[in-house]
Amino acid sequence: MSISFSKLHQKPDLRKANTKIFAYGCKNDLRTLGFFVATIESKSKVAAGKFYVVNGNSGTLLGYESAMELGIIPTINRLSTDVGEICDEFGDLFQGIGKIKDVKVKIHVDDSVKLNVQPHRRIPFHLQRKVEAELKTHVGLHRYKRLSFGISSAAEIFQETVSESLHGLQGV
Repeated sequence: MSISFSKLHQKPDLRKANTKIFAYGCKNDLRTLGFFVATIESKSKVAAGKFYVVNGNSGTLLGYESAMELGIIPTINRLSTDVGEICDEFGDLFQGIGKIKDVKVKIHVDDSVKLNVQPHRRIPFHLQRKVEAELKTHVGLHRYKRLSFGISSAAEIFQETVSESLHGLQGV
C-alpha cells in the first residue's frame, strides 16, 4: 500500500536530511523536506526504513537498502573475496590490454549489398613522411588482428567467446 506523506493522519517529526536525491535522468536534486524512520514489513520480514520526504505529489518509493533488508531483492553472486587479493594472486592475468588468442571470427556479408570502397584520406605531399613516421604504419592493405567493436555483431561475438572460455571453470 502506498501513501503520501501529506495524507498521513499522524505525521512523524522530520529530521534534517543531508542526502541529495535525484530523479532518474535529472541533474538537479529534488528539494528534500527531511526524513523519518518507520517500521516497514513484507510478508516474511520486518525492518526499520528511512523515508525521505520531498516537495510535490510524487508516489512512495522503496529504497534499495530497505528492499534488501526485507528480502524483496535477493542477493545473487555477491563477491565475497577482496578484489585486491585476486589481483595479487593472479597479477600476470591483469597485465596489458588482454587478447583472446586462437579465435577466428567469420563475418557474414550480404552479397546483395553493393560494396563501396573508400580511398585513404589524402595527406598533403609535404606532410606524408611526418604522418607515416608518427603512425609507423605500412602504406597499403591492412589486415585486422582484433575485432572492431564497430562491427554490429562484435559485442555478441565477444560475449559468446568469453562464455565458452569460462565454461566448466569452478566458481564461475
